[in-house]
Amino acid sequence: MNYPFTNAVLDFFINRTVDAEQFSFMLGKQLAGYPRQASDVAFNLLDSHDTARLLTQAKGDKRLMKLAALFQFTYSGTPCIYYGDEIGMDGGHDPGCRKCMEWDENKQDKDLFTFYQKLIRLRKGHTALRTGFFQLLTAEHNGGKLAYLREDDHERIIVLVNNDKVSQSITVPAEEREWTHLWTGETVRTKKGELSVNLPAYGFAILKAVQD
Repeated sequence: MNYPFTNAVLDFFINRTVDAEQFSFMLGKQLAGYPRQASDVAFNLLDSHDTARLLTQAKGDKRLMKLAALFQFTYSGTPCIYYGDEIGMDGGHDPGCRKCMEWDENKQDKDLFTFYQKLIRLRKGHTALRTGFFQLLTAEHNGGKLAYLREDDHERIIVLVNNDKVSQSITVPAEEREWTHLWTGETVRTKKGELSVNLPAYGFAILKAVQD
């Protein structure tokens, strides 16, 4: 169970006690401490039967929860969803986090469930998100802007995250080509060696390079 990953993600996305730069240092320290083969199969969790549930830790803010899950599913390692998180179950520390699964569909958060389904489809559909090389592109000092690359022999994907309560523009260096937003289907093109995307508060973009 990769608790160093858990703690880093919670500190940045949920507790908001570190900025993007500090978060990148936490990730870098962990990646440097293990061979890549171990990082690629690490059991990455955000909550469990031994912790308060993710939604409770986020104080009910599903925007923060979604960003944390987005990072979990686009990062190296094996993402683990604690049962019920995907339909909005909450609960504090034991026994609150161990309550029975909510099977009544009328009490389930369908929007959140659809979000998790889409994350799973994206990860399953793109090898770069599962086993590709990971590289941080930007991590804002005293801010929440984060961008990173997932790449293998078949795909090149850039993920941009705005972990901030206001809209932000994120710019990263990128090769001259067109990119497809895997979440929305929209396209954006690199200009003068830079890829620039405007993101709403707590927004994100998952951009795949279009092959020539």
